[in-house]
Amino acid sequence: MTQGSGTNPLSGGSGAAGSTNFNVTDRVALTQLIHAYAIEVDRFNIDGWFALFTDDAVFSVGMPGMTPVEQTGEVFRSFWRKRFGDFERSGNRRKHLISNILFVEQTDSTAHAVISGLITNAKDGKTFSVVSGVDYEGWFVKKDDVWLITRWSDLPDVNFEGGQ
Repeated sequence: MTQGSGTNPLSGGSGAAGSTNFNVTDRVALTQLIHAYAIEVDRFNIDGWFALFTDDAVFSVGMPGMTPVEQTGEVFRSFWRKRFGDFERSGNRRKHLISNILFVEQTDSTAHAVISGLITNAKDGKTFSVVSGVDYEGWFVKKDDVWLITRWSDLPDVNFEGGQ
């Protein structure tokens, strides 16, 4: 569900809120994958983070008032490798806190979830601040009994580029 798409994740389908029509083992694995996304970012573990995605994954990121940018393949990997390195050297420490996960759909080999989170920042171990709320949306595929991100949308609530 993208913002304003009109899709109601609370009704019908395998991911309907309250539905018991899903594989529990897969649901736990998907939830772990979503939390691993945040943990690997916060640990600056770029290779571990990339391992969560399919080779042909699409990553969409946007700031309020801007058209989201989609990246895939080597463009995706080189951009984020540089960004991770620059940020790690900046003295900032981000935390990507996953607060709400709603599975919109889940089959034996695909899944779709909307996720809410909060991004915080600590500077030089002295100053703590909230950076932004964030809406994520993930599409997942199971390959060889492992769930991976095939498409990810990252939409912060505020534009913090050039700021914290």
